[in-house]
Amino acid sequence: MSQGPVRYESANKATQSVRVLNITGTAEGIFMGSLLVEREDWIYLSFHPYANFDFREIEPGVFEQYIVRDESKVGLFQGIFHTFPDITEMSLKDLYAQHPTKPGLWLYKGRTDDMVVLSNGNKIHPKDVEAVISSHPAVSACLIVSSEFCFPPLPSNCSLLPAVYSLTHSKIGTGHYQAALLVELVDPPPKSTEDHQALLDDIYGVVKRTNASKPSFAAIIREYIIFAKPDKPFSRTDKGTVKRRSTVMLSEKEIEEFYEKLDSGDASSFSTAIDATSPETAAQDIQRVIMQSLSSDEEVGLDDDIFAAGLDSVQSIRLVRCLGSAAEKYNIDKVKKSAFVPHLVYSNPTINQLSKAFYKIVHCAEGSPTDRAEEQAETMRGLLDKYTANLPRPSDKQSHLLPKDGNTVILTGSTGSLGSYILESLLHQANVKKIYCLNRVANGMEKQSQVNKPRGLTTEWSAHLVQFLQADFSKPNFALDDEQYSTLIQQTTHIIHSQWPVNFNLSIASLEPHIRGVRHLIDFCLSSKLAPTFFFVSTLAAVSHLKDRANIPEVPMDISPSLNSGYAASKQVCELILQHAYERSGLNAVICRIRQVAGPVLTPHGMWPKQEWVPTVSRLCSML
Repeated sequence: MSQGPVRYESANKATQSVRVLNITGTAEGIFMGSLLVEREDWIYLSFHPYANFDFREIEPGVFEQYIVRDESKVGLFQGIFHTFPDITEMSLKDLYAQHPTKPGLWLYKGRTDDMVVLSNGNKIHPKDVEAVISSHPAVSACLIVSSEFCFPPLPSNCSLLPAVYSLTHSKIGTGHYQAALLVELVDPPPKSTEDHQALLDDIYGVVKRTNASKPSFAAIIREYIIFAKPDKPFSRTDKGTVKRRSTVMLSEKEIEEFYEKLDSGDASSFSTAIDATSPETAAQDIQRVIMQSLSSDEEVGLDDDIFAAGLDSVQSIRLVRCLGSAAEKYNIDKVKKSAFVPHLVYSNPTINQLSKAFYKIVHCAEGSPTDRAEEQAETMRGLLDKYTANLPRPSDKQSHLLPKDGNTVILTGSTGSLGSYILESLLHQANVKKIYCLNRVANGMEKQSQVNKPRGLTTEWSAHLVQFLQADFSKPNFALDDEQYSTLIQQTTHIIHSQWPVNFNLSIASLEPHIRGVRHLIDFCLSSKLAPTFFFVSTLAAVSHLKDRANIPEVPMDISPSLNSGYAASKQVCELILQHAYERSGLNAVICRIRQVAGPVLTPHGMWPKQEWVPTVSRLCSML
């Protein structure tokens, strides 16, 4: 009996020879009713039904454990209600995840008070990552940290409302969008810079592997690793478990100073050497910096899209800071320093493009907004020419009569905010006999059920009505096998294309795979005898550069120089591609420009996505 957590590797090895049983309990209630599980499932917990636990989903895939009073079981099996006789239920504040295929098996994920909440509302469950990183021989223990909101007490002579005072006087540096890793070393930190960097690189190798299994917002960046001071060891319980809150409070000053240093623009932590003798030499060094950020070890080519390779918004900030640090060695002025912002990376999404931009900033003058607008317009024209080339003439073999037995619809992006409601609407249309949901994820049905449940939408579908397929529209035949693609060609009468990455940072060059996907969908429609109707979900932003006009025609608009976002520009190019396919090839096409998608109004379930700007402003107003 260990009476505390054990290393996964050790227990997994031991279970091959002896039975390892994972159990848990409470001082207040004792009985938890742990049941024996299969040998290979030793890390999971299975609870006796008499304990009457209720696992409530607090976010996708994460459940909080409650115990609910059952009068017939209180006498022998629910001791916690002897300790607290006046309550009917209690949260044990433990978090679990379900076994992916075996109902009733639960994987412990930590405590509700262990969660690390970032300033943007994202939540990190750190226990599993910390356990893996702590297995490094040089690491005694580690904690994922991000300063929490810490409001000071309200002064007696203050006339402000408490919420207003807290918002205006809260501590500097609180609520960060990027988590850091506080590491307690087995030995004192190395004194030389070389040894310090070598140890940091070695530990980051383990961190990088854990990043691969976490969402991008939870990834730990190399420069966000802090070595705890030897005179401030981690606080521990009698069992040797790290006490998170007291440890963070002990190192609070160092953590805040670390964040303040980064927030003030100090790039010394991101010290990088980039040889700007030529764009070619710069490309080699920039490639190295990018590979340090990515969780995958697969090399990114000089002309590969770095965002398609996995670079996200947090990693792009790291890249910008590294570039800015490297540029300082060339004695650039303040104007050139101001060029090192995330837009630099998004507008130059390949290593070769980024190296040329870096070389230009260091050695030449920065281009004007007019130059950049014309450059974007030229890119848009090039994409329009590329994806309207070789459009076929109208075919007299296509039938424009709908089948009498009902319509078959391909819906893309069904798991999105809009797509989930489109799917629900299709389910209630009597003239729809089959719906194919084509999404990027492999487990489409499971993902659809997860997003539909809190929205009060359908979570189970009959196989004869709805079928989920994983698809990549940028690839021939949507990356489906020949049989699947042939079936779709023969049956489909309508396509509703709702899938698109809503990322206003990406340049139009990074969105080219999605533009290519529109052309592949057009080719699909034109090769089908049923002549499917293509319904394209566009955006009002596609014509936002015409906002000075009194009226905007309900037709695709010609390309003109503007600094629209890549998202808007890509949608505009697709509108024009569809127009060409309609005029040259007789494509049945409909374009719907959408502005803002709000929450549902005809049902008490569901909500406006919390991360969007209107709900964010509303939450802030409620605090005032």
